[in-house]
Amino acid sequence: MRICMLIPRFYPVLGGTENQCLLLSKELVKMNHSVFVVTQREKNTPSYEILGGARVYRLWGFRLPGIFSFGFFFSAILFLLLNRSKYDIMHVHLATSSALAAVLAGAFLDKGCAIKFAGAGKTGDIGTSRGKVWGRLKLYILKKSRALFTAPSDEVVGEMVSAGFNEGAVIKIPNGVDCDFYSPAGKIEKEELKENMGWQGKKVFLFAGRLEEPKDITFFLNAWAASSNDYGLFVIAGSGSQEKALKALVDKKKIKNVVFAGKRNDMLRLYRASDYFVLPSRAEGLSNSLLEAMSCGLTAIASAIASNREIIEDGRDGVLFSFDRAGGLEKIIKDLLDGKVVKSYGETAPERAEGTKPSHARGMGTSAREKIMRKFSISAVAENHVNKVYDRLSEKFRVKDNGE
Repeated sequence: MRICMLIPRFYPVLGGTENQCLLLSKELVKMNHSVFVVTQREKNTPSYEILGGARVYRLWGFRLPGIFSFGFFFSAILFLLLNRSKYDIMHVHLATSSALAAVLAGAFLDKGCAIKFAGAGKTGDIGTSRGKVWGRLKLYILKKSRALFTAPSDEVVGEMVSAGFNEGAVIKIPNGVDCDFYSPAGKIEKEELKENMGWQGKKVFLFAGRLEEPKDITFFLNAWAASSNDYGLFVIAGSGSQEKALKALVDKKKIKNVVFAGKRNDMLRLYRASDYFVLPSRAEGLSNSLLEAMSCGLTAIASAIASNREIIEDGRDGVLFSFDRAGGLEKIIKDLLDGKVVKSYGETAPERAEGTKPSHARGMGTSAREKIMRKFSISAVAENHVNKVYDRLSEKFRVKDNGE
């Protein structure tokens, strides 16, 4: 198939959505599909290059705060019209102005369009759009279009259906991870990495992501302060608007053994040097960092929100906690630091499947990697896109083999 990926920002900008677009594009090329990416040009980036076999076109654009990128919106429509013979299907990552450009071009050219809604809650695509007149108009136009929509979790699917999207046009496809790259370290390598980072002798709990809502790192820090010992280390990798306040909280309460590692481009090293992964989110679409950490064999300690429950089976391949029971999280941290079998699982304990017994962290990490390889590998995700989305669009819009 010939697929045009449309995304507001792209490599070298690498947030969760940008990373998913890059991974999917590379995997589709491996499957012998023709893929190119259309994005807005960032400072000091080439207007054209090839990444992993996918062509990347960076177009002119400018931003107006609070509205959308007028420049990229119009340059994207022009590009799609002028290059209509090069693609059969448009795949838009994020329901921004680029989604409107795609559905308008698709309506004019009679071409198929798929649009990904990535996040959930107040900061998700539905939540942010509903709060603005322009956003509500955008959602109305998208709902009336002939596009198909993908969502990474049941929570995002539910938000879309509640917002009036046709349930039959919304397809759940989770995010994917490169399991060959994100793989566990051996015991000796892990100890060497810890020594290089100055973390030797510590059981390392890692958070990785933007320091923004809805990540409630404050909640975890308070539990950490009440339960940590000299053998534990909580590493916070990332940056954002909450960073200053979090550092102030650590200083004010004199919380021990907390390291702010900043924004990183060596996350594989951090995953491999860590023992546990922390995700205290109030809302998520589907966390890429969680998938990567579990693929590296880490035991995840995550909030029991809907999207996390889709990935983690409490007590088997990770541990879930409730924001309503801070004491439960404190006990989880303490048990893990003391090397005990984890017995406190917050609010989800009564729902645990029959026959599931509390496990040591190492066993949960092994089970976590096995699950990610089986259900969330980027190869499986790419196959799902082809079979559930692209084939359906090809049939709907009568795309012939080789685009003829």
